[in-house]
Amino acid sequence: MTKSPALYLISFFSLIVLIEILEGWLRKRSIRAKELWNLVWPFLVVVGIGVVVFIVFWPAMWVDPLGTLDKVFRQALFYASEGHVSEIFFNGRIIKGDPGLNFYPATFLWRTTPIVIVGLVFTIIGGIWRKKPFNEPIIRRVTVLMALYAVLFLVAMSLGAKKFDRYIIPIYLPVDLLAGMGWYTAARWIWDQTRLKRARWFAVLLLILIVGLQAVLMLRTFPYYLSYYNPLIGGSARAPDVMMIGWGEGLDQAARYLNTKPDAEQMRVMSHYSDGSFSYFFQGETVDLVDSWEGIAAKGFDEVDYVVLYYHQWQRQRPDPAMLAFFASQTPEYVVNIDGLDYALIYDIQRLRK
Repeated sequence: MTKSPALYLISFFSLIVLIEILEGWLRKRSIRAKELWNLVWPFLVVVGIGVVVFIVFWPAMWVDPLGTLDKVFRQALFYASEGHVSEIFFNGRIIKGDPGLNFYPATFLWRTTPIVIVGLVFTIIGGIWRKKPFNEPIIRRVTVLMALYAVLFLVAMSLGAKKFDRYIIPIYLPVDLLAGMGWYTAARWIWDQTRLKRARWFAVLLLILIVGLQAVLMLRTFPYYLSYYNPLIGGSARAPDVMMIGWGEGLDQAARYLNTKPDAEQMRVMSHYSDGSFSYFFQGETVDLVDSWEGIAAKGFDEVDYVVLYYHQWQRQRPDPAMLAFFASQTPEYVVNIDGLDYALIYDIQRLRK
């Protein structure tokens, strides 16, 4: 409800209505008021439900509706024009601002699966050759609209300067459905090629196999699904060269490790996520990392017991390259490794002072 990109739904539904109106006019060279109303009223109902839900379930709209809307749109415009407030990492570079139009296409390839990519190829082939179920006009129509939804949303998000891979999550469901239709088309083709019932079981087994492979790709990253990267283009071994790694995965493990220490409730830990993924789990006090490095004995470090660093800090060289270089030369007390990458590293400041 608080995400301004949801406004895309209104524009996309409007586009569908306009397509319906244009098709009706092209068929008859005219359109009656009743026919027009029959096309428009479902759109108005959907938008109306959305507005009601937006107001009822967001208390800020009860208190200051105009001010709340103003903040939403102002923030959206700021991110669209200025980008993220701090540097990000993409394609081997540290970038301030817009990472470019190739960000989301690359993100999609890294975040999708080989099963989905092959399924999309089958969907295209099935659509062109009108293989079952694409021989039915309604199926072709729904397929085109789902593809149009995903492509236009990706384009719309690409126009904004602030870009993160999670921002295009809404396209994955329709894309996965399209891929599923492609795999069904392949299985149906196998089914239709043989009259032997035993041989037809290969079509059923194909569908079971691709669902199983998709599940394996998911389960191997459990419970940190955002640590998945497409093995078809290198997986976790190559992803750090292109993608910014880590959205907090593994920091829960780092916190739980420190919670096992004696008097953990009295400990002070310095972390990049001082008010977030780490602090939610740590029983002691969490403080921000210092902005500039003046040595292990400098102010700030003299009052903490441990420092927790995260993978993308090295990628982005934040908050201070000199600090990261120092800790990179030290041996961490504990490392949280996920799918071959060291996501979180814990350093004992008391030991490093000696």
